[in-house]
Amino acid sequence: MVEVFNFKCPHCYDLHPHIVAWLKSNGDHYQYRSLPVYWGRQTDMPLRAFFAAEFLGRGPQMKDALFKAHFDNNLNIENINEIGFIAEEAGLDAEKFKSQLQSFGVSTKVTQALSLQKAYGVTGTPTMVVNGKYQVSFGHHAKGDPKRFLAIIEALALK
Repeated sequence: MVEVFNFKCPHCYDLHPHIVAWLKSNGDHYQYRSLPVYWGRQTDMPLRAFFAAEFLGRGPQMKDALFKAHFDNNLNIENINEIGFIAEEAGLDAEKFKSQLQSFGVSTKVTQALSLQKAYGVTGTPTMVVNGKYQVSFGHHAKGDPKRFLAIIEALALK
């Protein structure tokens, strides 16, 4: 399962705690991956922050921190200085984190994320790609209902 999401998407933010809770009780049964993307005039900075944190072993914590920073604290998650503070909130060493932001590995992950988004044909978030071929849209297929969304992806995972 690949969760395609955007750090500035309110629906992604609303779904996030449900995905976290679902993974705690079901994560051993499925292969799951977070795939952040960005749209329009947004920058790749939140993606870089997430992937840098992943390389440092704190990806889920950074995902939480970026969502909270944007939606709860109204911080600019595209600003390098704000990102540094957010990284510290996620438990990362600021210097190690900043050295990763522009690294080859992080740049590669950003490029791969956008390539996968196009390959999957994802045009909106949040979307879950199941078994590499089924797309489940939180708004369209699940009608914005987290329980319905999770039930659909579980059923598709069995195919």
